[in-house]
Amino acid sequence: MRVFEDVFKRKVRLTDERYEHLVSEHPEMVEQIDKVKESLFGPVIVVRSKADSQFELFYRYYKSTPVTQKYLCIVVKVRADDSFIRVQSFILRKCILRICNYGVPVFFTPDLL
Repeated sequence: MRVFEDVFKRKVRLTDERYEHLVSEHPEMVEQIDKVKESLFGPVIVVRSKADSQFELFYRYYKSTPVTQKYLCIVVKVRADDSFIRVQSFILRKCILRICNYGVPVFFTPDLL
């Protein structure tokens, strides 16, 4: 199991089982743990889901990924006693421009503007 710290100083865990599941569904995420850590600690935007307020989506842009230039999106389930990663994948730039339709921004950097 891996444990990361997010931009809000919370501990976020990624179990070995969840990691194996994620890389089998998203093979581009193999060997991208450093980007996961960077994205949690230094996102350009964090959005709380409108559908379920326990979920937060962390986004960080990368010029170089296994699938060209993309944002890394990490979905974290946040609970008072336990936060953990549910999903992680690279997404297109145009998708991030629509994220406010799906949630409420709770953090962003000037780089986003």
